Amino acid sequence: METAGVCNNDSNAYDALAADVTAQAAQAIAASASSYNIPAGGIVTHDAYAGFANYVAAAQNRTAGIEFMVFDASTVAPGNSDLLPVAVHGMENVGCHTEALVFPEEAHNKNTGPSGRQIMDALIEEHKRALADLNQAEEEFKRAEERLVKAKEYKSTLDAHVNAVAESTVEELLGENNRWNEMFRVLVEYKRVNGHCHVMRNPNRNKSMERKHNSSENSSLQSLRTWVGQVRLDARSSAGHPNCLEPYKIIALNRLGFDWEPRESYWMTMFEQLKSYLKKSGGKMPPRFVNNQKFALGQWCDTQLDSYRKFRSGKSAAYISQEKIDMLNQIGFIWDKRGQMWKENYERLKEFKAQHGHCNATASNNGRDKSFGMWVTKQKRKYANWKEGETESQEFSLTDEQAALMDLIGFGECVETDGRKFRRIERQENASKVTDGHQLQHQRKL
Repeated sequence: METAGVCNNDSNAYDALAADVTAQAAQAIAASASSYNIPAGGIVTHDAYAGFANYVAAAQNRTAGIEFMVFDASTVAPGNSDLLPVAVHGMENVGCHTEALVFPEEAHNKNTGPSGRQIMDALIEEHKRALADLNQAEEEFKRAEERLVKAKEYKSTLDAHVNAVAESTVEELLGENNRWNEMFRVLVEYKRVNGHCHVMRNPNRNKSMERKHNSSENSSLQSLRTWVGQVRLDARSSAGHPNCLEPYKIIALNRLGFDWEPRESYWMTMFEQLKSYLKKSGGKMPPRFVNNQKFALGQWCDTQLDSYRKFRSGKSAAYISQEKIDMLNQIGFIWDKRGQMWKENYERLKEFKAQHGHCNATASNNGRDKSFGMWVTKQKRKYANWKEGETESQEFSLTDEQAALMDLIGFGECVETDGRKFRRIERQENASKVTDGHQLQHQRKL
C-alpha cells in the first residue's frame, strides 16, 4: 500500500498538477465519493513537481489500492514535515496504516526545471517570430497574386495575336511539305467524296457514314483513320508539349468541320434519335432486333444499360456520366428493361383474362402471337417454382410482387395442372437425354 502527501506552498503550479492527479485519482474517488471530503484547495502542488510526478507514476503502476492523503494548507508551513491529514482516501475500506510521504529537503529547495517565467518568455519570443513569418508570407503571396494577374493578361493578349497570325497564314503554312499537311489533304479529299470528315477509327459503329472503297483506297483510308486518331490525342496535349498541335492546324481542321470528340457526338446523335422514338412509341423502349436484323438504336440502349451498371459499381471504364444519366431520365429511359417488359406482357395477359375468362393464352387463341404465348408458358413454370419455394433466382421463379399480381387475375388456376405437366415433360426430356447418352456410348463400344 502506498500513500502520497503534498503541501500547499506553490499556488502557481497548482493547475499543472491538478489535471494529472485528478485524472489518476478519479476512479478511486468515484468509488468512495460519499466518504471523501475534499476541502477547497485541498489538492495542491510542490515546487519539485518533477519529483512528485515520479512518485505518482510509481504509485499508478501498482495494481493494489492507491491512497492519497490531502492536507490543509493552512496548517502546514513551507518545508514542515509534520503534515496534518484532513482526509485519507481508502483507509476505511482497506484498514491499513498510512504514512505521509514527505519530499526530501533538497526537493523543497532545488528547482529541477525551468520556471514559469522562463517558459512564458520563451513562448512569447516564439510567437513574435511566428507572427513575423506570417506577415512576410502574406506579403509574398500578395506580390505573387499581382504577378499572376499580369501573366494571365499577357498570355491572353499573346494568344489573340498568335491566333490572328495563324488565321492570316494558314494557307501558307498548309503549303509546307510535311507529313501532317499531306494527311490533311487526304482528309479534305475524304470530305469531298463522303460529304463529311467524320472518320471513325471503328467504322462498324455506323457503316452508313462511310462508302465502300476498293483495296487500295481501303489502305489509304486505314492510314487516314490512324492519323485522325493521333490528331485527337495531340489536341489533348498541354501547351509546350512536343505533340501539341500548332494553332494553324487547329484552325484548318475547324474550318473543315473536324469532329474533335466523335464519341460524344455519336452519343448525342443517338440520344436525339431515342428521344424521337420514345415520343412516337408512347414511351416504349426500342427493341434490339427488327425483322431479325440488329436495330442500332436498341443496341445503343443496351450499351447505355451496361455503362450504367459500370458507373454504379465505380468502374472507370463506364462511358457514361451523371449528366448523361439525368438526360436519359428526362426523356423516360427505362433502366429495368426486363421488369418493364414483364409489366407490359402482364397488362396484356390481364386484358386476355378479361376477354376470355382464363389465362391460358396460346398462339392459337391470342392472335397467333407465338412470343406472347411462350411468355405465358414461361410464367407458368416460374409460378410453379415460386409455389414450391424456389425463389433464389428471378430467371427460374417469379418474385413475390409478380406472384401477387398473377394471383389477382387468377393465374394460379391454370398453373395447378399445367405446372405438374411441365415438370413431367421436363423429367421425360431429362430421362431421354440420359437414355440417348447411354445408347451413344453403347454404339461407340460396338
